[in-house]
Amino acid sequence: MSDPLSLFDWNSLYARYDAACHGFDPTSKHLRGKYARTASDRALYYRLVEAACERHSLDADWYEALLYWKLYSQRTLDSKITKWGSTLIHGDLRKFLMKIPPSIPREVQKVAGLVQLIDYYRFPGMRTPTALPVRTTLLHVLYPGVVPIFDQMVLKAVGAWREAANQDMAVLRRYVPHAWVLADRHTRQRSVFKKTPVRLVDIALWLTRNFR
Repeated sequence: MSDPLSLFDWNSLYARYDAACHGFDPTSKHLRGKYARTASDRALYYRLVEAACERHSLDADWYEALLYWKLYSQRTLDSKITKWGSTLIHGDLRKFLMKIPPSIPREVQKVAGLVQLIDYYRFPGMRTPTALPVRTTLLHVLYPGVVPIFDQMVLKAVGAWREAANQDMAVLRRYVPHAWVLADRHTRQRSVFKKTPVRLVDIALWLTRNFR
């Protein structure tokens, strides 16, 4: 896997990201309760991560807002997101949150184990083992300093894309430590940013794929 970030302009990161977040709708029906009328993609991300710090309070509103944040840019049908959100069994979410540790180290096996643990819970939108992009989004919001989001765009940016690569656990196991290397190499000294180094690399790779 390659490093496409050596010449990346970090000073323009947020401005470029905000400009690229086409389709985000603050009035979306998927944003309810404390997430209603969230102004932007980045603002919703902050709310999701902040809420995840108090796991006992996470509910169906949080879950549906999470699905919307991940999927709106892919033009996933509103009806599908609504169905997934409405069929969440809150007990499964609560049991999962009680099962997982409050923090995890940077160990690939730990991340892979949590991805696979989701098999045992009936989470709409991520019920199959191949739903790795959504599964890693859930885990990223719970562990934003450790788990990178694993999807087609970041794999294209690092030169690791092939058909269905974002559904392959073997590719995930290779990408996760690579993302950590990039985070340490490029963002460790960038304290001006509110997001974790792992998330900054997610954004930079996404922008590199879309704008190079």
